[in-house]
Amino acid sequence: MEESLNIYWKIGNRQGVHSELNNLGTIALATGDFAAAERYFVEALISARNLKDKRHISHSFDGFAYLAAQNGELGRAVRLSGAAEILRCSIGYEIEPSDRRLRDEYIARLKAALGESDFTTLFVLGQNLNLEDAVALCFSEESTGK
Repeated sequence: MEESLNIYWKIGNRQGVHSELNNLGTIALATGDFAAAERYFVEALISARNLKDKRHISHSFDGFAYLAAQNGELGRAVRLSGAAEILRCSIGYEIEPSDRRLRDEYIARLKAALGESDFTTLFVLGQNLNLEDAVALCFSEESTGK
């Protein structure tokens, strides 16, 4: 994937760039390299946002949500997952099974930690964010876990 990323950069295929960056971020999450995952998702989100590629923006939102959950920023994580879901719905995109497993994993942890009611409230708040506010939430940190 890193070789593909370099090729995409060289040939100017920006969609390929943010796709590979998201893939590398997901791999970094799966292997527990959260610092690398964050770097990949930051680059992927910036690239996808510049092209207005909502599919890849939604994938980055999920990456940031996973990282927020890992850092104990539960409210931020749930809102980002809501933003990712509504963005995908707006373009009729269904995530791939491998991405679904990752999403289901972190969402199950969030529901267990917060309870169904608090999770749902925060998820709906995320669904009501506009795109720019959701992007800003990716780059913010919360002072509390909820």
